[in-house]
Amino acid sequence: MVVTGAAGRLGVQVVRLLVDRGFEVVGTDQRTAPEGFPATYHELDLCNRQDTDALVADAEAVIHLGAIPGPGAEPPERIFDNNVTSTFNVLWSARELRVRRVVLSSSAFGMCGPPTRRRSCRSTCRWTSSTR
Repeated sequence: MVVTGAAGRLGVQVVRLLVDRGFEVVGTDQRTAPEGFPATYHELDLCNRQDTDALVADAEAVIHLGAIPGPGAEPPERIFDNNVTSTFNVLWSARELRVRRVVLSSSAFGMCGPPTRRRSCRSTCRWTSSTR
């Protein structure tokens, strides 16, 4: 099983949980692996399609958590380019290499943008539901 974003807050916890439950895990991130990382680890950029293909080639499943997390960490254009391209590459590689399962995760920032001093994320989004 491949976990992207494995060096992040959520990624580290997901990897530990999977390893504790007996799964063989390969983690990846653009950052160096945290000390004591409990699985195989590859530091790579998912915006590179060849690296992404190689990463998921033998995977039974991919849990895609890799992204630049929230506003302010990088310029907006860099965040957009990284997060969209890496997600596209993971999905396309998984499709082409016939990976059976892909799990995607996001945050409220993906839905409604960053909160500001004047508005919370909840007030920026117009949540609707439909019974159709």
